[in-house]
Amino acid sequence: MGLDGRELIDFARGISIVDEVHLIKQVVEAIIEQAGEYLHTRFNVVTSESCIPLYEELAEMLKPGKKTNIMLISAGAEIIENALKIGKQAIKR
Repeated sequence: MGLDGRELIDFARGISIVDEVHLIKQVVEAIIEQAGEYLHTRFNVVTSESCIPLYEELAEMLKPGKKTNIMLISAGAEIIENALKIGKQAIKR
């Protein structure tokens, strides 16, 4: 919870993470379980199995019959860089 009482949800755990767990048992257990796989990595480098349902749900929202690639990005510079690369690839430059 934030100081104003609102619930905070952090999907990326980037630089501005929200770690107000106060040793909640379920959260501590999830952290220990995750530490057995990856402690911290960029989600566009190593795909965590827990992200796959999200990717599948996003793909379902897109037009059927289209080839779908999904990449989660956490920074504006990455968005611009990848948009330029995708644009170049689309026009074969």
